[in-house]
Amino acid sequence: MFERTVLLLLLATLMASCAGTSREIAPPVTTRQQANVVGISSDKAIDIANDAALKTYPSLKGFKPVICEQQIFWRIIYDGGGPEILIDKISGKIIWNQKIPQGLNHSNLESKTTSKITGTTAVDIAKEDLKRSVPNMNIDPYVFQSCELNHVWRVIVEPQLTIEPNKQYPAIPNASTRNYVIYKSSGQILFKQRT
Repeated sequence: MFERTVLLLLLATLMASCAGTSREIAPPVTTRQQANVVGISSDKAIDIANDAALKTYPSLKGFKPVICEQQIFWRIIYDGGGPEILIDKISGKIIWNQKIPQGLNHSNLESKTTSKITGTTAVDIAKEDLKRSVPNMNIDPYVFQSCELNHVWRVIVEPQLTIEPNKQYPAIPNASTRNYVIYKSSGQILFKQRT
């Protein structure tokens, strides 16, 4: 009787711990298609990012979290001078936590320039820079995404991932691409980084 009670308690504990980490798993695909990995929600990604940011910053009140969804990652950028945190959608693991330039010093007044470039223009600027920097690079198999912050566009460049037939998740290429921070009012590249 005691052994059965212990076994039931262990089973209940295991079920409770698994319930807290459940995630949707994409079913195998039957044709080759672009990857759309389903994992932790954007709300869960924000919670993870907030916990990580609060280890460095006493408060997050001065920041606005901007959520950028990538194919297999959530990128949480704390607009207003805070960190950028990259989170794996499947595991919820933080891939990196860094600070990137975000344009004007936020304690200064707004720029007097009223014209601002669009996200599409920011992507075009990133594409042109890639073509100049790496002339033989074919940019067709890459996905370009722009995430809007108050003063800048964060342009993310990543290989377009596909899922092969009868697979659940894409194979992640061992590729390093450039990512950009582009100033909205001038189109100037403030920062580029290889990932």
